[in-house]
Amino acid sequence: TLTATNTATTCTATATTTVVAISFSISVDVTGDDCEKTLTAILPAAGDFTVLWSNGETAQEITVSAAGGYTVTVSNLNGCSGISSSIHIEILSLPAVTITANGSTNLCHGDSVTLTAFTQNPSTYQWFRNGFEITGAENATLTVSDFANYTVTVTNQNGCSNSSAPLPVQVSPIPYAYAGMDETICP
Repeated sequence: TLTATNTATTCTATATTTVVAISFSISVDVTGDDCEKTLTAILPAAGDFTVLWSNGETAQEITVSAAGGYTVTVSNLNGCSGISSSIHIEILSLPAVTITANGSTNLCHGDSVTLTAFTQNPSTYQWFRNGFEITGAENATLTVSDFANYTVTVTNQNGCSNSSAPLPVQVSPIPYAYAGMDETICP
């Protein structure tokens, strides 16, 4: 309520207005394992909201694979906003893995090449041919002779897994030679 008084005339006027304070709290749900986390902003029950994470992402749910502190700011259409407390995320690093070949990956029919997975501190290996697991292929090396894209997934001692980029192996068909029909040549 606001009352104004004119001191010269002692007239007064009173006005009443209602101020509604809108506030909401923001929380974050964290799921995942030690190698990757999913952060979900828990939004107030009703209304349209915009979401802005401290890493610049704008989805309600984000997946992070980098350690650090994360906050989320949620705003409604009236310009009211709430910010979460900072959440510190610890992430174990994913193993880096590459594949090299001991020779050309452009093979002639019947030839083979040995592929080697390079990584640090692996616990397990699993090779794949065109995206399908190769049963029993669980070593750092794999000898192949088939036309395909090969990848390897390694898991480190922390249980974090990562896959290599595909390495294509090409196999050329057997060449066909034709010298013509047999002929008998008389001396």
